[in-house]
Amino acid sequence: MKKRKLKSAPVLLFLLCAFVCLFFEGCKTLSMQKESIDLFTLFDDGADVYLHIPVNEANKSFVRNLVNSWTDDINESDLNNMLNRTEEIAAAFFIEWGANLKSTVKFQLASRGKYPSLLINAGLTKKNGWTDVSEKAADMILNRKRHSNNIELASPDNNHIFISNKDVLSMQKKYFLSLISPVSVLDWPSLPGENTALPVRTLMDDAELVSVYMPTAGSLLPKMVGSPIELGIKYAAGTLKSYKEDHAIVTLKLQMSDERSLKIAEKLFRFAVLGTNIIVKQDRGTVLILDNFVVWPAALTGLLEKKR
Repeated sequence: MKKRKLKSAPVLLFLLCAFVCLFFEGCKTLSMQKESIDLFTLFDDGADVYLHIPVNEANKSFVRNLVNSWTDDINESDLNNMLNRTEEIAAAFFIEWGANLKSTVKFQLASRGKYPSLLINAGLTKKNGWTDVSEKAADMILNRKRHSNNIELASPDNNHIFISNKDVLSMQKKYFLSLISPVSVLDWPSLPGENTALPVRTLMDDAELVSVYMPTAGSLLPKMVGSPIELGIKYAAGTLKSYKEDHAIVTLKLQMSDERSLKIAEKLFRFAVLGTNIIVKQDRGTVLILDNFVVWPAALTGLLEKKR
């Protein structure tokens, strides 16, 4: 197949994991740690989107669609091998907006699974564009790999992989600190519930569905429906599942800043979704629900343009 230039660095995040599976297919798997770190505590502050993917059979299709949204230059068998070794994926996306809905996206990704140590030495070689990077921190030597495309990867043990085009070193430091003392956590908000508030962090622990949290939904969601304006949305959270072709169906709850902002957002989204099956309705308090919202997967990470 004719090779094409990758559209953006984040695709290497998935392409990399799929590629290296060629080197450890069939290796004996290792047992998981009894104590599991909260993957979201490894990320830098200030992300615009957080995504959690439990890698089950239903969600593998979503991951494949997400990868294919970026590139066609990936072997499906290699990707399946990677997914079969992964239990869950957590990611944070940092979006910088330019003119005409153009965006630059930085990411930090942490996956949990069963990854033989052969992964680093056998797959990430100088021949494949990788160099070794080491740094001393608190009497520890932190090793990672750096690709010529400014992607870095670290595997602190046989159960985790960290990948980023932003900062892997900070993830390594937080991981090892978490082994000896508690680490700071995100300030997760809560949504109004029937009898009690629903913490968004609980939603992100869903064992079956892909979940998403958008602290800057007031900027991202209008852009997803073609509007450059910003809305008074404090945050949005919801779940999604794979849909036909290369899309996903999302159910989102938008916590609006006040009643006026709720009315404006409701009118905007009702107008934007005319002729579709999207449901827009009010929930408790100043929460607006978008249900049956069909999106291109990569748009959730701030990339609104499809590959050409």
